[in-house]
Amino acid sequence: MTNIDKHILVVDDDPSMRDSLKQLLETTGWNVTLSESAETAIKSGQLSNVTTVLTDVKMPGMSGLDFMAELKKKQSPPVVLISAHGDITKAVEAIHNGAYSFVAKPFDPHQLLQTLNNAAEQHRLQCEAHQLKRCLSETIGLERALPGSSASIVTLREEIVNLHPFNAPLLLIGETGTNKKLVARACHNMRAKSDSTFITLQCSRLSDENLIQYEIDLRTLKQIGGTLLLDHIDACPITMQPALTRLIEPIIDASSVERTVTIISTAEKDLVSLLDESHLLAELYFMISTVVLTIPPLRDRPRDISELHGQFLALLSKVYQLDPPIPTTADLTELLSYNWPGNVRELRNIAERQMLGVRRGDPSVATALAINREPSDVPPTLRTAIAALERELIAQAIKANQGRMDPTARALGIARRTLNEKIVKLGLDKNTLF
Repeated sequence: MTNIDKHILVVDDDPSMRDSLKQLLETTGWNVTLSESAETAIKSGQLSNVTTVLTDVKMPGMSGLDFMAELKKKQSPPVVLISAHGDITKAVEAIHNGAYSFVAKPFDPHQLLQTLNNAAEQHRLQCEAHQLKRCLSETIGLERALPGSSASIVTLREEIVNLHPFNAPLLLIGETGTNKKLVARACHNMRAKSDSTFITLQCSRLSDENLIQYEIDLRTLKQIGGTLLLDHIDACPITMQPALTRLIEPIIDASSVERTVTIISTAEKDLVSLLDESHLLAELYFMISTVVLTIPPLRDRPRDISELHGQFLALLSKVYQLDPPIPTTADLTELLSYNWPGNVRELRNIAERQMLGVRRGDPSVATALAINREPSDVPPTLRTAIAALERELIAQAIKANQGRMDPTARALGIARRTLNEKIVKLGLDKNTLF
């Protein structure tokens, strides 16, 4: 940890204690800022770039506990308290209220330094996590690649974020239309440097002729770093798989320090079944499947269907400069009873057909879906369709009434007890709706 990472603010009304702490900390690599009171530290802006705060508990004016409470109102570095033996009870209580730790007077210098180093390291990790989340929401487009607020999608996005520092081979499995390529690109963007590149190898079209070009591209990729996308690895001809294995083996075998290329593979089918059927080389499979993530199909997350449908209509209304149609109960029934074999991509197409239907005076989901439905394509049982519609209508009512159950029941025209029974029966968790 560099001196820039170890910048501490020491707040103590005792000049001799401040000087003693300054000498101790500076000899162990800390940048030290001193303040005689909490009020001075706040007013003078001494908290900027500070990674740790060390403050006495008892001070004239604002106490160390009040100072900590003030810091908690905004994103602040960890606070370590210095307490006399009589204040230890208060210090322990302060830890429950957010303090990082406390040291009792007279303190062991080694213990104090260890505590402060740990606090600074925690602050560094928190800042990295915060920066990553900010970068994620602003630049990498992960939410665009994996839209929705269902628990399975939120968890998947979190798993991808956690992979950010690593270059382990990643296998993405998902049906057509689940945005596997967009997810791969988002993973690349999270770890990409300004001069890195993204190369797609279409495994279904791999041949002896284009293999030579891929070898050239891969040599360039290894030099500057980046991502190799093995698209549709499940469609790679078995005759070309030994050559593909030889092509990527030098990258896979590189140490984590030396590895400059990330390999991401996509597949629609379960690769284990291809192994069992001898349609996939075991050596190739184990090379590319260090981390395996599955993108859930749209039909398995009905909560996202109406949400994404509304987002697509709002977006497309700007493109076509038309007012978006307001979904009717019949529209919701159609959306929730359809199987969505084309997943998110198909849902967007349906929303666009609806916008085109606005000019014809028929923007219904049923009309937009008519082209996609096979003659034998029938909705699920009436009970299933009704349950899906009830789940969506109740969820919307709960959100509209901010989780207040009595107003929700009145809006739905049912008794509070009936609402509670339906929530349990339909498996709704109102805490996940916000």
